[in-house]
Amino acid sequence: MSQPASNDGDRVASTSNPGKTLLDHVVDPVNDLATFDIDLADLPKGYFLSPFFIGTMTASGLRLLP
Repeated sequence: MSQPASNDGDRVASTSNPGKTLLDHVVDPVNDLATFDIDLADLPKGYFLSPFFIGTMTASGLRLLP
């Protein structure tokens, strides 16, 4: 990929991108929500006693402290 050269010979990067507009990055928070759903039967046995679950709950609880 070649870059245009300035008058003093240094390369100059183009900052414009004519293919994208600001509207391409707009997210609709109402219609673009991702959901996560799992049934209790799909969890591995002993999930609620695992170190990962207990650690997550502990970290979440500590975060709520002032």
